[in-house]
Amino acid sequence: MGPALTDVFLPTPKRHSMRFNKIVLSLLATFALAASADVVRYTDRASYNTATGANTLIDFEAQATESWGGQYFSSLTVGDVTFTDNAPRLFVLHAGYYGDAFTSYYLNNNSAGTQITIQFAAPVYGFALDLATIFNWGSSSTLQETFTFAGESFTVDLAGQQAYGNVALDFVGFTSTTAFSSITISDPTAGLAIDNFAFTAAPVAAELPEPASLALAGLALLGCGVARKRRSA
Repeated sequence: MGPALTDVFLPTPKRHSMRFNKIVLSLLATFALAASADVVRYTDRASYNTATGANTLIDFEAQATESWGGQYFSSLTVGDVTFTDNAPRLFVLHAGYYGDAFTSYYLNNNSAGTQITIQFAAPVYGFALDLATIFNWGSSSTLQETFTFAGESFTVDLAGQQAYGNVALDFVGFTSTTAFSSITISDPTAGLAIDNFAFTAAPVAAELPEPASLALAGLALLGCGVARKRRSA
């Protein structure tokens, strides 16, 4: 089969024009995608709060029924949120029970291959939590939590969580321009601690490209224009 018709019959200037248009369209598509980013991750609560505004906070203090945390259960409903375990091993535990560094009561799961589903009564656009794994049994591998929501999965590394005892909570937060009604958290170890769980029902704006990125895009387009003029001349 012979070459494409555009390679044979189009005059040289028109071929250059088509290439230039393709470059421009490609750049515009790239930055349009960046401007409509669906999911954004946050690594500190202050930034998350700035992006989301009003949040509902669940700190589990009111759910502690006994000093050691009460009996195991498979699900816990607090307000408009239901936490469900893949095994009946959830309980609200007080700080210090496992030699941890937490400062309050928290939701704990200590079943192998932890998977917790968080269901909302109404769709939300963002959530944040402090979390840790309790039973990693001294593994030297980096721990990874997988969050599934809004039709996608996101894996998060937990820093400094390689050993049992005196572990600290890591902050994880997400916002999405697409509303979602549930989250699944998958943990490879045997003990997931959750505290200070927050969520927002208010829509969030898509992240815009950084000014530096826009400047680079402008320079690229300018360079393409100059190259096109030289070729035409």
